[in-house]
Formats: sequence, C-alpha cells, structure tokens
Amino acid sequence: MILTPRSLGGIAAAAVTSFSLTRWGYRKPMIWGLIIASITTVVLGQGVPSWNVVDLVGGKVTFLAFLMLIAGIGVGMMMPPSNNACIELMPEKVATITGLRGMFRTVGGVLGISLITMILHLSSNPVTGFRIAFTTFGLGMILGLPLIFMTPDGREGR
Repeated sequence: MILTPRSLGGIAAAAVTSFSLTRWGYRKPMIWGLIIASITTVVLGQGVPSWNVVDLVGGKVTFLAFLMLIAGIGVGMMMPPSNNACIELMPEKVATITGLRGMFRTVGGVLGISLITMILHLSSNPVTGFRIAFTTFGLGMILGLPLIFMTPDGREGR
C-alpha cells in the first residue's frame, strides 16, 4: 500500500519525461530527478513527523504513500534520459550498454541492501539504523550530481 504510489509515480514521470526529452535534453530531468529522489530519501530518514498536518491529510500511511509517490516521480524522471544518454555515447554497442546498465543496477541494489543490513545490525536500535541509512544514502546520491554533467546533453544536432 505504501510502495505502490512509488511505482505509479515512476511510470507517469517516465512517460512524460520520455516525450519531453527532445525539448529538455538529458541533463535537466536527470538533475531534477536526482534532487527529488535524494530529498525524499533524506526525509524518509528523519521519520514521519508528528505534525498535526500529517493527521489532517490522512495519517502516517498517507504521508508515507505521498512521499513514495514523490520519490517515484524523481526516479521516473531520471531513468529515460540516463538510458538514452548511455546509448548516445556508443550507439553501435546498444546491447552491451543495456547489459552493463542492468548489471550495475543489480550490483548497486545488492550492495545497498547489504550496507543497510550492516548498518541496522551495528545500530543500537532499528530506528537509529534506518535514520542513519536513509540519511546517508540520500546525501550520498547528491554526490553523483557532478557526474550528470559528464553525460551527453541530448541536444546536439538540434
């Protein structure tokens, strides 16, 4: 119930972004998507606030679902331009690039799960562990921002 909005937001954002790449280029949606995904991850690390506003909009589950929707939009904005930018670098090696991207995505997921498990195991309690993990990962994503400027803009030849 909480994760479904992330998928829906990602699907919608990826569709809109895909059709807008000729106008926006690759970098803008990747930058905005990374910033959105990073901020939502850091907010998740802080926990659900006990504001009265959270109770007015439907409670903690609704707040988390909304946060997941925003995170999905961020990830959905990043995926189409990053796929196209990689393929634009070497169009004759599409199969190789697609395979490498899938491999790195899988390895990143495995490493992320392993690191979160290690952080949770070493933490004094799960709340502290999740706070450390989400905040660190969210801030760590921002460190990837300069790498976006090394990718093709997607506007050459237009």
